[in-house]
Amino acid sequence: MDHKNEVQTDSISVRLDIIDTKSIKVSFLDKNKLIKEKVIKGKTKEDKCFYTRRRFYIIPILPVLWFFSNEQKRIYRLDNTLVVEVTSNSGGAVIIMAGGNKSDDVWRFNYLK
Repeated sequence: MDHKNEVQTDSISVRLDIIDTKSIKVSFLDKNKLIKEKVIKGKTKEDKCFYTRRRFYIIPILPVLWFFSNEQKRIYRLDNTLVVEVTSNSGGAVIIMAGGNKSDDVWRFNYLK
């Protein structure tokens, strides 16, 4: 998504269209006027959730210093809400010392018919 755009109103709605089992099209609408469209690639699994492709990076800086990042999104419908979950973890190490963090964010949106 383009994070440079700023939403000036709260009347924005989102339409999700399933293209196939490996991609969905997201359309952002302001009072039925199309603002932006984006195709998200991923996979629909048995639990009827759409998972985006996992982004996993390992960045070696020196032989004794490295950093990693892992992130994945899950989109599904629960009752009359659209749920977007983002799971990420990152960290690094210098020889034997290691540190990192993990986050799980959940956003719920009203479902409009």
